[in-house]
Amino acid sequence: MPIYATTEAKEFWDSSISARARSLAASRFCHLKTAANGSTDDEYRKKSALGIKKGAVVAGAPERFSNFISLLEAQGASVVFGKLEGRMILNSSGGVVENGGICLDRNSGIPYIPGSTVKGCARRFAVWDLSQTDDVDQKAEKLARLCLVFGYGDIEWNPGRDLKKGHCHSDFWLAMVPLEDTGPEHDSLRDRTWKDASERAQRIIIDKLGMKNLPRQLQGCVSFLPAFPEKDPGIDLDILTCHHPDYYEGKKKTATDDENPNPVVFPAVAKGGTFRFPLRPIRPRCSDDLLASTSGFLSEGLQQFGLGGKTNAGYGWFSMDSEAAKRAKNEREVAELAQSGPDEAAFAEIKAMHEKGQLVTKLNAYSFDEKFWPPDTSVGFELSLFEFVKSEASDLAASKKGKKAMENLAAKLKRPFP
Repeated sequence: MPIYATTEAKEFWDSSISARARSLAASRFCHLKTAANGSTDDEYRKKSALGIKKGAVVAGAPERFSNFISLLEAQGASVVFGKLEGRMILNSSGGVVENGGICLDRNSGIPYIPGSTVKGCARRFAVWDLSQTDDVDQKAEKLARLCLVFGYGDIEWNPGRDLKKGHCHSDFWLAMVPLEDTGPEHDSLRDRTWKDASERAQRIIIDKLGMKNLPRQLQGCVSFLPAFPEKDPGIDLDILTCHHPDYYEGKKKTATDDENPNPVVFPAVAKGGTFRFPLRPIRPRCSDDLLASTSGFLSEGLQQFGLGGKTNAGYGWFSMDSEAAKRAKNEREVAELAQSGPDEAAFAEIKAMHEKGQLVTKLNAYSFDEKFWPPDTSVGFELSLFEFVKSEASDLAASKKGKKAMENLAAKLKRPFP
């Protein structure tokens, strides 16, 4: 039973067309098929989705999220950078309009990926990878690593199937053979492999934890935090069309081509945005090796399985964004150098180049797009070059190329110029 907005609230919402919050459009002020006066609106889904698409977001929110994730990285977290290569559907069934929801940060309206979803993606690949290994020793090592990273409950160590329902007690046991062979006809091989692999894995876990016995339940050693985009990717409207509504509703015994198609409009996160996935180690249980393995699980999971709904239809697939990772690394180096200042050795090297008349050529190399900059120089050298020219060789910045180079360096280093 819907709760209709008061007249005052609806009038206020209708009067604020240019500043309607995206998160409120998705969770509160949705169009409903039946209005309070009893009238119906067949366009309610499209109107609701359009309200989300056009909804306003808080300016600067993605930058604040990125800064927070950079702070986590400075404290030892690992960050995976994934570029969304197709539209993404998350929390579609959790909205006010049936199958018309979307996962938005309630305060800013920015799409995000919950940590539980991120963990599920990484764990899915880890289990699949476990299933692809034939050697028992390697299988035991991978099983122990999976347990240490993601944790487990007491049911995870129970082999076999529920005789009444037919499903497996544990996906650990299921992964004793390739997951493509899920049928019960492979259960005898599962049991044989499980006996050796599980015992060896338990000994590895006990040794890693420094305990005498295997704990019944174990918390994972990595925290999977929500992933946020570097900038608002925007919302697209998508359509899923049912061509035989009468047949699926049981009104017809045969699906024929004379039925009226029923297009269902729903919102989806637009493709092309880069998301930052922070993985925070829980020390001291999480070693650098386990954290690196977790990053690998997530990277492969994003690329091979994707996230959200309809991944088999091309939604929710990611590629690794190496350029974004490089930019983030440069930003960290710039922030660190801002505290320490230019590198003294590099500053002396640049000064010597200037005395020999070689600095103008070096400076002009930075007048092009960053991908064409000299590959053998560090951010520390670039900062030293910028500061030297600005303070002691300002005449080099008078030329067209010199000025452009200084502007490019200033933009990257976040320094004022002139």
